Amino acid sequence: MNTRSSNDSIAIAWFQENEVDFHQWSNKPNTAYEWHEHKYHKVLFCIKGSINFFINDDVYTLSAGDRLDLPNSTLHKAVVLEHGVTCIEGAVTSFKNSVLQITKFIE
Repeated sequence: MNTRSSNDSIAIAWFQENEVDFHQWSNKPNTAYEWHEHKYHKVLFCIKGSINFFINDDVYTLSAGDRLDLPNSTLHKAVVLEHGVTCIEGAVTSFKNSVLQITKFIE
């Protein structure tokens, strides 16, 4: 029996097509990640649930079907919302001029 959702399949296909290592993670409601940054461009697909990302003075809410592109060295923190969250993410080292963006990868 295939337990993957279409969200999982789209995210995994993107990472495989772009030859990017990825991993899936989940957290319970109210899990908080303190301020930090990464030395790579992070691509994160929200598969289930929702999470708030705090970047500069803005709050971005990602829900199932959203993709976050977070440029290298962007200071941020995050808090998982009331129903928990499952994401698939990877580190993209080939982006030269990456920009912060949030897009819908599935309707």
